[in-house]
Amino acid sequence: MNDSTKAIEQGLKRMRFAWDEGHRILETVGLRASYRDMMTVSGGNASKAEQMRKYRAMANRITETELGTIGKLCIQHGKAWGPTHLVTLSRLTRSADRKAIVKTAIRERWGHAELKRQIRRMLGPVSNERHRGRKRMLDVNDQEQILDQIRGLCTSWLRLAGQLQQKKLEENRKAGLMPLPIDLQTQFLSATKRIDQLLKRIEQYNSR
Repeated sequence: MNDSTKAIEQGLKRMRFAWDEGHRILETVGLRASYRDMMTVSGGNASKAEQMRKYRAMANRITETELGTIGKLCIQHGKAWGPTHLVTLSRLTRSADRKAIVKTAIRERWGHAELKRQIRRMLGPVSNERHRGRKRMLDVNDQEQILDQIRGLCTSWLRLAGQLQQKKLEENRKAGLMPLPIDLQTQFLSATKRIDQLLKRIEQYNSR
């Protein structure tokens, strides 16, 4: 079932506003301005500063031509998009990748959660992804990339902790952490607990 004409038109207006706002921010504070600079411009409003950071990154990636194409696809397929979709789409650095997934996402009527999931799958872990023989560089201004990187590191740590614990259970007390000094064992277990809590917090944040 198609979205209403009103919803689509409102979505187009909101996307245009977000894109224009992103360019205004780029002109005002620049691409490399810190979060503190954003807080200053936003009058100390943390929520507004975070929105500004996302719109800036989005406007720096998505061209006006792309924005127009997205609007036409929304009208053609009766699917409403908004600024959140643009922000998520802008995580893809290559315009060809964005163009390909936009056509599929709008035609197949993906929700934002599905769009986000598919893009995350395309990106993969930053440290492992290669494109034409080159590592994909982490965009330190992209919250999603940073969270994905942290998630990957947390998962690797917890996987190691699980393997060490399993070895201890299977082989005896000499396996796993047992060869390490007591103080290192204690610190490792304490760090593992905090990392597990951090990973859960990231997953909660991403599920909002």
